[in-house]
Amino acid sequence: CGAPHPDALTGRTMMGEVWLLLGLAGYAALLLWGLHMVQSGIMRAYGSRLRQRLGVGLANRRRFDEVLLTEWQRATRSRQPLGLAMLDVDWFKHYNDAYGHQAGDECLRMVARVLQTQVRRVSDLVARYGGEEFALIVPETSAENMLSLAKALQTALEALALPHAESVFGHVTVSIGIAVQVPTVDATPEQLLQRADAALYRAKIEGRNRIAG
Repeated sequence: CGAPHPDALTGRTMMGEVWLLLGLAGYAALLLWGLHMVQSGIMRAYGSRLRQRLGVGLANRRRFDEVLLTEWQRATRSRQPLGLAMLDVDWFKHYNDAYGHQAGDECLRMVARVLQTQVRRVSDLVARYGGEEFALIVPETSAENMLSLAKALQTALEALALPHAESVFGHVTVSIGIAVQVPTVDATPEQLLQRADAALYRAKIEGRNRIAG
């Protein structure tokens, strides 16, 4: 058999180069798609918190659970404290009974605006936990800072002086339970949530319109 014609060798070489280029192009496209998906996820998370700063709305319970787990894992890696506050509008059922559900909804919106105004960091999360209960997730904070934030929330709400004839205080108030913890690998975010919830319970049984932690 004779040797391959030079043109045939050149054609095979060119085809090999084409397939190589196509393979590299496909890999590059896949890499860019992966980066896009990662960036999209980051922007969605950032956008959710940014919308809160703009007053569009509070995070729901599902979003709260997601962010609590994410921030817990981040704090575990960085060994930084994670703060959590649980807030409850005092005697809200009596408020609804006295003023009606429409007024009750407006009351909750006013409380939400106060929370959004006072919780300024983009890294923090304000959530509607359920009913008349709200929650705050505050990464990289201290017990002192959480107490200061809780006091600022109460002061800002009192400044609105929303009438509440069924309250012993005469206006809308909130009880707040706070907890701060440096996460460890053998702990869970549920433990932080239980501590904040227990503190909220203490604030309520001690007379309401209080902060416990």
